[in-house]
Amino acid sequence: MSESLALSLYAGVDPDAQNPLVHKPALLIKDAEFRKELKKASSQLSAEAIQSLTWVPQPVSFESLAAFHHPVHDSCLDVKTNMTVGLGLTEGGGDTDADLPGNMTGETFLDVQVQAGKDAETTGNGYIEEVDGGREYYWLPAHTMEMSVDREHQLYRQVVGGQTKLFRAYHNERDSHLNRVIHVRYPSTWSTYYGGISWMGGIRHLLLSENALRWNQAFFANHCMPMGVLYLTGMELDKKIAQGRYKGRTPRDLVKSWLQESFGGADKAHRIMLLSSMLENASVKFERLTEPVKDGDFLKLMDHCDTRIAIAHQTPRELISMPVAGKLGNTSGAEQLVIFFLTTIAARQRIWNTTLNRTIGATHGKKLTLRSFDYQSLLPQQPQPLTPEDALEREVKRLEKALGRLVA
Repeated sequence: MSESLALSLYAGVDPDAQNPLVHKPALLIKDAEFRKELKKASSQLSAEAIQSLTWVPQPVSFESLAAFHHPVHDSCLDVKTNMTVGLGLTEGGGDTDADLPGNMTGETFLDVQVQAGKDAETTGNGYIEEVDGGREYYWLPAHTMEMSVDREHQLYRQVVGGQTKLFRAYHNERDSHLNRVIHVRYPSTWSTYYGGISWMGGIRHLLLSENALRWNQAFFANHCMPMGVLYLTGMELDKKIAQGRYKGRTPRDLVKSWLQESFGGADKAHRIMLLSSMLENASVKFERLTEPVKDGDFLKLMDHCDTRIAIAHQTPRELISMPVAGKLGNTSGAEQLVIFFLTTIAARQRIWNTTLNRTIGATHGKKLTLRSFDYQSLLPQQPQPLTPEDALEREVKRLEKALGRLVA
């Protein structure tokens, strides 16, 4: 992911740049013209017809969110996806797997569900297409989807490769010729249409970790040039340079701008600067300004970022194979896993169960429940209280042993 793309995703990094976290005003259009066209059309409409509906833009660039890759971040997404939807669906909460169709590409419904679940963890929104009243189900990538403003007759559009396809919300009975969309959305504080992203608090540390890695990589790529300052004595600025795009700047500003353009940023760190002069009395002096960054400091920074990213995901370190130096608070590893399941996974499963039963379950007449792991087995087993008879028997045996020792 490019630095500009990553930075533009985080609010406040560049107040002058276009910020995808800020709601963009929806286009004002003529809904009547769209409805007139829709009565005559299938799920594929002309660009003019589609533009006649008011669409709610994604509050965050979902494509940018999906472009973040980091070992801890990716592991957290996979763990939460697999624990939430990856164990499958059952009918009525029992052990019987729900018999639901997949699609003609060979994907099972579980495959589709896991793909949508990964989207939900990444962007806060998961989309599944229902074809022909439940004959097939397909995953719809979240970054390709947008919603219409009209809630009563909610529509969705998918834009892929310049082609636009329309769908209807499950509760939209008017536009029955369109395939339905099952939309799973996690709680959000910034949009009433789209779901929220739970790990947004870790974006700064994702960027910091990425820049730290690039900075360290540049140390080797740019021949290990140390950080310092150059003193130039007995030299003048080239007149051609001073009259070019730097015209009007002071010599100090000119040198500063040139240094920033040539050596600023993580990718340009540690480059070698080569200067020469034909002047007899000219001299160049280099002096180190800071101590070189130690490997230990770099590793501490990376570990700090890893920890903060895991915290943003609310995921215990044990589940993503991160080394644990000591206990977190006063809880054991097993207790942390139980807390993680009850506060993070169980909450997500409730959202999925509610949405799936209101949509797919209603289509097939089934009571659907996501399968979950037995977290009770992780809890320490409490000893059973003794009955009066057991207590008496234990006391008799204790006295017999004591008596035997006295006789001996």
